Amino acid sequence: MIASPDRIVSHGVTAARIEGARWRYASLAPWPQTTPAGDPLISLIEAGGFALAQLSVQLDPPAAELEALRTVLRGDDEGAAPVILEPAVSAVTDIRIIAQPGGDERVLATSRGSGFPPYTAAFSLPLAGRDLEVVKGALSGTERLIDVRFTVHVDGTETIRSSDLAAWVRGEESPQEDQPC
Repeated sequence: MIASPDRIVSHGVTAARIEGARWRYASLAPWPQTTPAGDPLISLIEAGGFALAQLSVQLDPPAAELEALRTVLRGDDEGAAPVILEPAVSAVTDIRIIAQPGGDERVLATSRGSGFPPYTAAFSLPLAGRDLEVVKGALSGTERLIDVRFTVHVDGTETIRSSDLAAWVRGEESPQEDQPC
């Protein structure tokens, strides 16, 4: 956790105080949508020569992470005013599933997403050949094979927020620094 009186990085977000108990937050990276048990909504179905990967993603952290952030922001003062979190992201313009990021990069799917927090998107990816092998590798935990990238607008600046699919499968949080577009 990185903290100052008016800025904090914790629980997968960066937050800046607006005034008093009002804070603006932005996720450092996308998150998987999860089942009630907390497992990522990611699956791969193979039937003969056909394969289909399905995944559901969101930009904002899960509600439990945002509640934990509120607790950190409130601190030890139990009589403090309730912490109000307001999204700093004004728009998500593009969500991409990228195979082999940084190498022979290929876009497997795109979406504009839901258009409002938590900025969700659901993907069904028909797969074959090399793309199927890359997705299977990521789902088995091999890093840097599949990225989930959100292009977002925060405070008038367009940035990219991305996560490695393998980290989600391994149950790791993977917030990364934002990257200028």
